[in-house]
Amino acid sequence: MPPNHTTQVIIVGAGPTGLTLAAMLRRYGVDFVLLDQHEGITRLSKAMVVHARSMEIFQELGLTQNFLDAGQVTERINIITQGRIKEVVELKEFGQGQTQFPYVLTIEQSRTEAILADHLMDREGVYIRWECELLSVENGDDEVRATYRDAHGEQQVLVARYLVGCDGAGSTVRHQLGLHFDGDTEAHTFYVADVRIDSAVINKKEGYLNLTEGGLVLLFGLEGDRHYRIIGVLPEHLTGRSDVTFADVRDTIREQVRTPLTFLEESWFSTYRVHSRMAETFHAGRCFLAGDASHVHTPAGGQGMNTGIQDAYNLAWKLAFVLQGRSRSSLLDTYNQERMANARHLLATTDREFRFMMGGDQWTAFLRMYVFPFVVKVFTTTHIGNKEAFAALAQLSITYPDSALTIPGTLGSVSAGDRMPDFVTQNGHSIYRFLHQPDYKLLWFGPEATLEQYELDLPVPRFPVESVPEVFGGETEFFVVLRPDNHIAYLGDDVEEVRRAVAVATRVSG
Repeated sequence: MPPNHTTQVIIVGAGPTGLTLAAMLRRYGVDFVLLDQHEGITRLSKAMVVHARSMEIFQELGLTQNFLDAGQVTERINIITQGRIKEVVELKEFGQGQTQFPYVLTIEQSRTEAILADHLMDREGVYIRWECELLSVENGDDEVRATYRDAHGEQQVLVARYLVGCDGAGSTVRHQLGLHFDGDTEAHTFYVADVRIDSAVINKKEGYLNLTEGGLVLLFGLEGDRHYRIIGVLPEHLTGRSDVTFADVRDTIREQVRTPLTFLEESWFSTYRVHSRMAETFHAGRCFLAGDASHVHTPAGGQGMNTGIQDAYNLAWKLAFVLQGRSRSSLLDTYNQERMANARHLLATTDREFRFMMGGDQWTAFLRMYVFPFVVKVFTTTHIGNKEAFAALAQLSITYPDSALTIPGTLGSVSAGDRMPDFVTQNGHSIYRFLHQPDYKLLWFGPEATLEQYELDLPVPRFPVESVPEVFGGETEFFVVLRPDNHIAYLGDDVEEVRRAVAVATRVSG
């Protein structure tokens, strides 16, 4: 271990959340140490969906092409009942105009972690300390101390300003802080398998949602020849067994899907229980929780890993601003405020969706198999429903209206707290092409000459936008103040509110 036992931030857990946080902190020039008890990144596929909002974050890191090269773009989801396709959801049309990434990217978690880890390792002095087991955390007034056992069995002490637990549902950090992790465990046991399939129907890199009387069987194409992920409910007679293999469920899958399938090769199989839990707080003293360490929920919509990535994105800039003396430490309180509210909403919605999709009574089964596909068709072919459904799925609709960093206001369909809507500017490019600076940003919508009339001496980048998109309700000559994570802190034409929106997070503590 290097002789320097101090750092600014200790990150515990090198899964997708911890790796994203590390990558973002490096972007801000923050010193950190990343500890993980494993030998290296996971070799398992685990979480397999990267949504559009996560792709926007990876775009800021310059990694979108890496993800596209390693993953499989899924532009279409087929809803199947009794072996027949009842509805097709065209994701590319579904999300058109809302983001540069109007699709679901299926990519194994092992590859997601590899991309992020390689990104961290490509600079001298940035590395991950593998095989390091966290033993204790001392959450002091002025510093935090982490005692851990390193790869050689030696005990080490690391001192930092802050510590973030990204160490999963069984989080040692959370246990050390004595925080409750309340919630429920679902009755069903699920199986997950990665296999190669030959089929006359399931033969494209698309998603297949097979609705059955007992729940569902989900198939998603992965990168590679005829490579698919299958998720389903473990039959009752197999529940409780520890030696279940793919061979035990192979015939059940064929019966439920009612589509001719030939399983060519199995590369991974596992069973698991679904939990829906949330920590009592995500912020205690100088310690934070993020990702599965702070919240776990049912797998509806593939939200889990992406939510952890959003946690890291939200926390990174706030830690950087405080550590660099650009903001008071009270800024860190907004992480708990914003992300706990998001987690509560997510748990409520995913639980509701999951219980409908898994409901076993006859009435729920009838609705799921015969009414649900029709509702999906109606909802996804109307403009409003189409837009709202994709935004929710892709995590574009995350908003922080009640945050201490948000000055309330609405123009058209856009409100303060929302993610900045994507649109094409006057030069033909997405607005997000110009929003990569890890700082507050000031956008002016109106003639650039008019902007010069305002006496705004603010230390933030300015972007005049002359072509005002329809989402702002036809308004012109107004400001939008964007946070570093591109959520709107203020929108309107009041110059004093513009100054206040920037000052809330950037006032230097005295």
